[in-house]
Amino acid sequence: MVGEFRGDDGGDYAMVVNLSLQRSVNFKIILQGEERTVRMVNPTGGELIPLNPEGYWLVAGQGVLLKLD
Repeated sequence: MVGEFRGDDGGDYAMVVNLSLQRSVNFKIILQGEERTVRMVNPTGGELIPLNPEGYWLVAGQGVLLKLD
């Protein structure tokens, strides 16, 4: 599941969640329109980390916050 929203800083964000409670899933972000950078927000420190263009694995029930620049 993907949710899109604008943060308090005015930036665009997306939250990607693996709804399966039994299986891991690999996802890839493909944006349409203007070229943008997608970075993952580190859940422990808040740093922005480049997202691997080959995809990102989410374990069962896991979510990840992405910032779109």
